[in-house]
Amino acid sequence: MGIYPLFFSFVKGKLGLVNNERSERVLQILSLKIKSAREAAGLSKNELSKMTGLDRSTLRFVEDPTENPTILTLIRISLALDFDLGKALAESFAEEREANDGEPNS
Repeated sequence: MGIYPLFFSFVKGKLGLVNNERSERVLQILSLKIKSAREAAGLSKNELSKMTGLDRSTLRFVEDPTENPTILTLIRISLALDFDLGKALAESFAEEREANDGEPNS
């Protein structure tokens, strides 16, 4: 594991700067959007794996987030699917906020 993931894990976990439960919900929503885009494109995980150069296990973790994908992984998938990652991420945050009755991020 590189220094940056370790640093951000420390910041999120030890200092409590990010509410992990809420950030995990945003990731769940984003993951569903990515899976829907793959399915709408008529691609299997195997086909997307070949297009992106990512392992199938990596794609599985993106669509069923048991691990945090890197931004590079998300970019590679979004380029292969012609998927607007920025828009999907913004929508994911908005949906999570709505689900929490507009509570501020904490």
